Amino acid sequence: MHMLANSGFQIALGYVVRRRWKAFQDLVRYCLVNEKSKRMRNKYLANARQAASQRLQRGADVNRFDFFSHLLHEKAPEANIEFFASQGSTLVAAGTETTSTFMSALTYHLLQQPDCLKRLQDELRCTFRQHSEIDGESTKPLKYLNAVIEEGMRIFNPAAFGLPRVSPGANVTGEWIPKGTVIATATHVTSRDERWFCKAKEFHPERWLPADHPCYDATFDNDQKEASKPFSIGPRSCIGIHLSYMEVRICIAKLAWSFDWEQVNEGEDFVRDARLLGLWKASPFHVRYRPFHGFQV
Repeated sequence: MHMLANSGFQIALGYVVRRRWKAFQDLVRYCLVNEKSKRMRNKYLANARQAASQRLQRGADVNRFDFFSHLLHEKAPEANIEFFASQGSTLVAAGTETTSTFMSALTYHLLQQPDCLKRLQDELRCTFRQHSEIDGESTKPLKYLNAVIEEGMRIFNPAAFGLPRVSPGANVTGEWIPKGTVIATATHVTSRDERWFCKAKEFHPERWLPADHPCYDATFDNDQKEASKPFSIGPRSCIGIHLSYMEVRICIAKLAWSFDWEQVNEGEDFVRDARLLGLWKASPFHVRYRPFHGFQV
C-alpha cells in the first residue's frame, strides 16, 4: 500500500505525457520504463499476488465482509489469484492518490475558515458521544459534514483532469465537433466559474445547505450546482463515487471529532503550491492535531 501510494502520481504523470505527445510515445515509454520502474512494478505485482493468495485462502466464510466475498461465495470461475490481484490493484490505485490529496485540500480549506471548522466539529460532537459511533451510515444524515465535503469537491476536485471522450461527430452548444476528435471537460475550471457559482473561488459550505438549516445562506441560491460534477456523469462516470464519499465522510468526521486542528507553518499554502499534472502534485502542508478530551476517543 505504501509503495502504491508513493507511485500513484508518477504513474498518472507518465500516462498524461504519453497521451499529450503521441508522436513520441515510444520514446517516452523508453524514458519512463527504466530498470528502477521495472523493479518497482515487479515488486508491486508480487505483493498484489501474495495478498490475493491470502484472501483466497480465507474463503467466503469470514467475519469481515469485503469486496470479494460475493465472488468467493458464488464460486465465480474468474475468481483466481490473477483476477483478484488485478481487481485489488485497481480498487487501491483508484482511491489512494485522489483520496489523500482531497483530504489534504479539505483540511487546508477548513483551517483557512475557522468558523467552518468549528461548525463541523460542533455538529459532530453534538451527534456522537464515542469515536466508535462514527461510520459510513451514521454520517450520512449530517448536513454540514456533507456540505463541507461537497464544497471541497467543488473547489478542489481531486481528479481535476478531463476524462477524454471521442466525438462521433456532433454539435455541442452550437459548436461542431468533428468525428474522431478527443474532447474533455476540465472540471476544475467549470466548478470554479463565476458564471455558475457565487464567490466561486471561495470556500463556502453554506451553498450546499437546505433552507431549513441554521447556517443556510441565501447568497448562494442562484448557484448552478449541477456545474460541479467531480465524478463526471453518464455511463462512464466514476463507479467508486459512493465508496469515495463514504471514505471521506468517515475520515473527516473522525479527525474533526477526535482532534482540534492547528496549521503548523502559516507560510504553507497547499492550494497555491499544488500542481495539476494528470493528478495533483501535492505540496507540503503540516497540521498539528491535539486530542479533544471532551469525550471518550
